[in-house]
Amino acid sequence: MDRLPPFDKIGALPVPDFQNADPANSNPGSIVNALIFNQLQREGVNLELLAGLTPDSGNLFQWTQAVSRGGIWVDELTGTGDLAVATLDAVLPAFLRGMRIGAIATAPNTGATPKLRVMNLGSTGAYVDFPIVKEDGSALAAGDIKAGRRYRFEADGAGNVAITGAGVGVLPAGAVVAATAAVTLYVDSTSGDDTNGDGSQSKPFKTNAKALSYASSRFSFGGYGLIIQAVTVGDYDLPGAISGVPNVTFVGNPSNPSAYRWRGTGTGQAQITVAGCNAILSGGTLYNTNPAINTIGAVAGGVLKLTNCGLGGVSALSGTHVLAGSGGTVTLEGTISVTQSAGSILDAESGNITSFATIAVPSSGSFSTALVVANGAGGQVAFGTGAAWSGTTTGQRFAVSLNAVINSFGRGLSWIPGSVAGTQTLGGLYA
Repeated sequence: MDRLPPFDKIGALPVPDFQNADPANSNPGSIVNALIFNQLQREGVNLELLAGLTPDSGNLFQWTQAVSRGGIWVDELTGTGDLAVATLDAVLPAFLRGMRIGAIATAPNTGATPKLRVMNLGSTGAYVDFPIVKEDGSALAAGDIKAGRRYRFEADGAGNVAITGAGVGVLPAGAVVAATAAVTLYVDSTSGDDTNGDGSQSKPFKTNAKALSYASSRFSFGGYGLIIQAVTVGDYDLPGAISGVPNVTFVGNPSNPSAYRWRGTGTGQAQITVAGCNAILSGGTLYNTNPAINTIGAVAGGVLKLTNCGLGGVSALSGTHVLAGSGGTVTLEGTISVTQSAGSILDAESGNITSFATIAVPSSGSFSTALVVANGAGGQVAFGTGAAWSGTTTGQRFAVSLNAVINSFGRGLSWIPGSVAGTQTLGGLYA
């Protein structure tokens, strides 16, 4: 926006200043040009919009906020890691050398030639694709852009944008980053490296334990979650106690869960225990290597969800595959494929288990206690909408006692597979 003259001095050069009225000297003063107010408002609103703010007539500090952001701000990028899209909230006539766009990446780049598409550049709906390079003009490596991190993209005047912050590997000791979206870390049990990796696709960690400990010390999640993605098929560790991050999801391949085996390292009540946090396991098989203890359990405020998972082991378990202890909550979704015998498949010991899944049982399997067990006040196993069983097997169908409840929602006493009728004792109820 350039200087505008008083209305009664339009065309005068140089543009004269405004004059106050001076009646004593017969000077009526300058006539205010309405264009000044209109353009000032438009300029200010565009400044606010391009800084990612919502114009608010009651907030007299929005220009200060916009300037303090140091450039254009678009919040989260859309598109992909290799063609990230920055949609401006107002039309910008041109993206000139030295101008910067700030944004949060939502996906990592998988190639060395990612681009930033700037929408609403020149006119509404128009865009320009700018190759993304490092600050020194060199190419990026796959995985340099990390999902969930803030970046600045600065026009270099040669048709590129130089990214600030890309290529940074492991953060300096003690540095903590506030997550602004879900954080994804990658693990590869075959070629990953817990010493030199940084959790990116190109430099994955070797173990889930490392990824979990790294995330708990490096990020302040503020309600956002952590996703730990297995890169290749194989056997992966799971820590004996999943904690330290409020919400964590371990992912193998939901279409091929048998190819990704999670082995717990715990030696207590279960090989894997979820306490005081939310954990989701999707697309892998929980493989018990110590059949003397349970495979996985949620206790003491732990919330566990299993989606499209397998339940297996080296040999028949004496305990259960899935435990909900006091204060623990477990949910099953998708298909849960049981491939190893055990004392039971589901056991609610004063905790809650809800299944919406299809649970497939092994025809050659045997369950020495019962397929489904519930004990103690507050213990409940419920089968919700869509819950089903697949296959036939050997063992007692259910065992419920001590005021616990197994709720099939009227599906009948023979709905759970097995070769022996279920039992209801000491106030236990099957419904």
